[in-house]
Amino acid sequence: MIDRTGLIRHYGDDYSNDPHVDLVGHSMGGLVIGGYLVAHGGAKRIGKVATLGTPFGGSYEAPIKVLTGTANLGGTESSSREREASRITPALYHLVPRFQMQLSSGLRPAVVDQSGAAVDLFQAANWQQGVMDSLAEFIRMYALKPGNKTAQRVRADALLQEMLDDANAFRSDVDGLKLSATKNGLTTASWLCIAGVDADTRVRLELKKNLFNLRDADRMNRWDENSDRILTGDGTVPLAGAVPAFLKPENLVCVLPGDLGYWELVDRAILGKVGFHGLLPKVNLVHRLVIAHLRGKSGSSDRNIWGRPMPDVSASSWSPAISNLQIK
Repeated sequence: MIDRTGLIRHYGDDYSNDPHVDLVGHSMGGLVIGGYLVAHGGAKRIGKVATLGTPFGGSYEAPIKVLTGTANLGGTESSSREREASRITPALYHLVPRFQMQLSSGLRPAVVDQSGAAVDLFQAANWQQGVMDSLAEFIRMYALKPGNKTAQRVRADALLQEMLDDANAFRSDVDGLKLSATKNGLTTASWLCIAGVDADTRVRLELKKNLFNLRDADRMNRWDENSDRILTGDGTVPLAGAVPAFLKPENLVCVLPGDLGYWELVDRAILGKVGFHGLLPKVNLVHRLVIAHLRGKSGSSDRNIWGRPMPDVSASSWSPAISNLQIK
């Protein structure tokens, strides 16, 4: 579709003067857009971008899905088949959490050990042995030359590290995206970044003796609290993981489950089943925000659109892609 912009000059309409395509992505779709712009942004015509609930810094649900087969990513039924399938899915490793969270007690890494030191989940050695066991079994069953058990295990270790290396390189590329280097010279005003908040979300992950310590207490929502309000999210993506490296916290727009309108009764009913993250693309307010952004409308011209700045971002310094957006 983007390549077809080269044909627009033949159409004879208003688009012929500035042929471009606007991109909208939900969740990992936003990372795909970022990766596309890194790879092709200098030669392609992208007009504006809107991303919804994208885990630019990763999500804790990805490693949990790999470990248990159950998380707020995909189905909720626990099964060994789901777990084994997750462990050989490269896309999940692209969502490994890697960010720092500013708390009242100081900066905290996304994943820590018992001493509070940062743990790099892009290193295979920091994953539980069961993951490598599953990969070794996959090699035994499907490899053209599986070899003996020792060879299978060596190849499993290498396969996991290869998937992590690929994911790490991709995420680093997206983090290093320079908007001004794109064909049309994107700016912070070109990118509407929407994050969901005010939902119980896993905001911490600890490794205890090389095992993931999955505690219910690490799921929380402090959006309405007086401190550490960053400890929230959309149920799947923690707010700290929703901030892209090429934008500032002042550029994000936060939306709440409470923004579901009166007539969105069906959506309210399924909120508990799919979570707010899965529901974001269906929220009418989100539709209105995206349309206003793509059409270049000012927030002051439409009382039906609003948003909220991230915690610790004042109203005076808030600068989302939609100008004069009202705070509700």
